[in-house]
Formats: sequence, structure tokens, C-alpha cells
Amino acid sequence: MIVICEKCLTQFNIDESILDKRGSKVRCNICKNIFIIYPSFKKKFNNKDKEEKIEYLEKNLSFPEFNELLGKEKQGFTTKINIRKNQKKDIKETINLCKQKSPPNKINNQIDNQNFPTTNYHSKQILNTKFIYDFWKKSAKKNNFIFLFLLINILITGYIICIIQGINIPYISSIKIQSLNKNMTFKVAAESSDIKLILNQKSVKSRFVINSSAEKLFVITGDVINKSKIPCSNIKVKGTLLTKNKIKVKKKTVFCGNLISQEKIETLEISTINSILSRKTGNNNSNINIKSGDSIPFMIVFSELPENLGNFTINVVKS
Repeated sequence: MIVICEKCLTQFNIDESILDKRGSKVRCNICKNIFIIYPSFKKKFNNKDKEEKIEYLEKNLSFPEFNELLGKEKQGFTTKINIRKNQKKDIKETINLCKQKSPPNKINNQIDNQNFPTTNYHSKQILNTKFIYDFWKKSAKKNNFIFLFLLINILITGYIICIIQGINIPYISSIKIQSLNKNMTFKVAAESSDIKLILNQKSVKSRFVINSSAEKLFVITGDVINKSKIPCSNIKVKGTLLTKNKIKVKKKTVFCGNLISQEKIETLEISTINSILSRKTGNNNSNINIKSGDSIPFMIVFSELPENLGNFTINVVKS
């Protein structure tokens, strides 16, 4: 017969023949817990056995408190019936023993079909839950430590890279935040007065070219010098044609850095020529970041020329 301890849930194999039918007290070798066990029945109760059991119960069951109560009722007193816990437990276990109808099947390393207290399984569930909680708690602590270790390594690596590349990380107190005025205006990086672009007058040349469309074109070329202390981009020049009476007849603005060969001027249409000269960045981005002291060429092509053309002017437009 297999018996399970109510406290530590340890299983024991006990010889059923040494057990008393009314219950025997046993002690667990592991936790020293003392509890009562009953033998299992190997044959069904017949009517004779039931009658003998009932006679046994009638003889052994006693209620001394009930007898005292009867005596007190005769004297006009009332009292409460307090059945002892041990007697109440013995009665329940005896009744449960009598109600068992059929013995269990063969024991195949399984627990007998006994009515063990449910608190045993509840305590086992509590132990499993506690084990899961402790395991989760240890895992969470381990993950937090790994995350903190990785974060510290990333910060140290970033700081070393900044030092190697010469990047200065300013303190918050040293950062000057530019406030907005009432009109919501910002300060530009460089004032327009800081940009100084000068036309190289010696480089200015002009000529007439006959286009394939039998139209006469007037071509002006030259250079612009950056005299400012900062690089400049997208430099423009404006050409103006004057009559002999110094009357402005025609104006045209182009971006520097766009040059067209003589052959293309003679063969291309005027619309294509104008689109080439209007490129903002110039040929191969030549009109980007012109350093201080450097120069950049320009070209202006006029079509539909007036009959009394006398002179022209070139003005540099600030970038």
C-alpha cells in the first residue's frame, strides 16, 4: 500500500496487514509529521459486515456533553454542545471508511484511491508557483545587469570615438540659445555686406556669332573674382545692351560657370543655349563653394539684337 505524507508529499510503501481497520497513526521519516491512515478493503462489504460496523459504531460512539446537557435541562439551564475536534475527526474518518463501496484496483506504482486532504495538492501548487516566481525574478535581475553593461560600453565607445575625431561635446551651460525677437526674425550666417564679388574687367570680351538659323548672336564672356572671406555659390551676372543714345534695350541674367563652345553656339537653338546658361550650379558644379580669391567664368548670349546697338554693361549679382 502506497501512502503520501500530508506535509512533505513523500510517498511510502507500507504493509497493509499491520494496519488497524479503525486507523493507525504513522510518522513520516522525512518531516516527522504524524498522521492517521486506514487500510484498503480487498473485498466488498456484505450485509453482515455492515451490520457489524453499525453495532461497533453504536457501542463506541459517546457524547458526554450531550448527557451533561440533558442533566442541565432538568435544572433549567441551557448550554452549548462542544464536540471535541479529535472525536469529530474520528467520526468523519470512520463514516468515510464505511461509505467506501469498492476496493481499488491493482497497484501499478500509483496512489491508492484514498480521500486525501486537498490541502496537499494546494501546497504542491503553491511550491510550483513560488519556484516559477523565483526563477522569473532571477532572470529579470540578470537581464537588467546585461542591459546596463551594454549601455555603459556604448557610452564609453562613443566618448572614445569623439576624442579620436576631435569632436567637442559642449556642456549645456556653455550652449547659447539664440532667442527670437518680437518680429520673429533670425540672424543669417553671413551678412550681404560680407560678400564681395568683383568683375575682372580685363577678362571681359565680346563678339558676334552667326547661328545656323541665320540669326546674329552677341556673346559676352569674362570672369568674376570672389574677394569675400567666405566661400560663395550660385554667382550670377546681369548683362544690359545699350543703344548709341545709351538707352537700355535688353537685359539678361545668367549663372556663372556655364560655358558653351563656338561650334555649339553656331548650331544649337537659342532656347537650348538659354537653358544651358541658366543652370544654377554651373558645369560640373563649378558654381559651388567658390573659395576666397578664386575666379569663375561666365557667358551671356543675346539674340534678336537691336539695329542701333552701341554698348553693353555687366553687373555682378550677389549670390
